[in-house]
Amino acid sequence: MSIVRRLGSYQQDVEGQAAGLGLRLTTMAGVLNLTGSGRVQAGRDPDFRIMAVPIEAKRQELAPMLRMLGREVSPGAYQLTLDPNVQAVSG
Repeated sequence: MSIVRRLGSYQQDVEGQAAGLGLRLTTMAGVLNLTGSGRVQAGRDPDFRIMAVPIEAKRQELAPMLRMLGREVSPGAYQLTLDPNVQAVSG
């Protein structure tokens, strides 16, 4: 989806809560900064919001991929949405 290789290293923290799981995404290092948070609760669709901001030097190269994954909410910043209706297929 992108000519840029090695977008970065990311950390996903999961915290047990009374009503489900709390989620937090942070960037450890890389050309694409991701931050996000959300929750997973039984019987409900996951709610997870991610903001993606590429470093200035890679902004043009990453823009096409980021436009496919979300919408640009300010110059160079994309709100990504996870659609629970899309299912992964494994071979």
